[in-house]
Amino acid sequence: MGGANGNLLEVEVIPAILVKTKEEFIKNVKLVKDYVKEVHIDVMDNAFVPNYTIKPEEVEELPDGILYEFHWMVEEPEKWIKKTPGNHLHQIHIETVKNWEKIKSVVKEAGGRLCVVLNPDTPVKKIEEYVNDVQRILVMFVVPGYSHQRYIESMEEKVKYLREKYPKIEIEVDGGINFETAKKAGEAGADKFVSCSTIFSSENPEQAIEKLKRNAYQGAEKWLRKK
Repeated sequence: MGGANGNLLEVEVIPAILVKTKEEFIKNVKLVKDYVKEVHIDVMDNAFVPNYTIKPEEVEELPDGILYEFHWMVEEPEKWIKKTPGNHLHQIHIETVKNWEKIKSVVKEAGGRLCVVLNPDTPVKKIEEYVNDVQRILVMFVVPGYSHQRYIESMEEKVKYLREKYPKIEIEVDGGINFETAKKAGEAGADKFVSCSTIFSSENPEQAIEKLKRNAYQGAEKWLRKK
């Protein structure tokens, strides 16, 4: 997955930031921003999932020099997106969609891009009518809401199905991604790897990111050899 021939995608590690204060947020972004292209901001409203995190208005001035993706684990995501202008990737849970055209319009007005998200217990076919509108698909390998959950191995089948059917779309995985599971998810066909605990619990986040990426590439190379 190197992108050289236009048919394959670039492997990236994306640190996930799940915090409740602005100070924690800024600290974590600074820890990783020199080693990655983008960071993943988990936003929870204590309604769609039983937890809450920092709100977009609390971090209006995002640190420069890096891209951001907002994982909207919220009811009515369009209301939150309006508060978050900029070239951000907006990750929308299919389980929260009531009016897809409205969401598309709000994202366009905000200057952002779209990603559709699939929970573990949601059939993969639920997202297929939306794939042509998005840059990326995010497959959850845990039930969203908390860190330190166990990787659900059966979700690899969803990734395999999506990669075979949509070979040029970006496929991101989130939940339980560590040095071992990054390789397994890469072998299934993922090319974007969200990780929180493995990076931020490490004494050296840079080395953790490098190892995650190296292992993810090894998995991706196995996937390519199967083709």
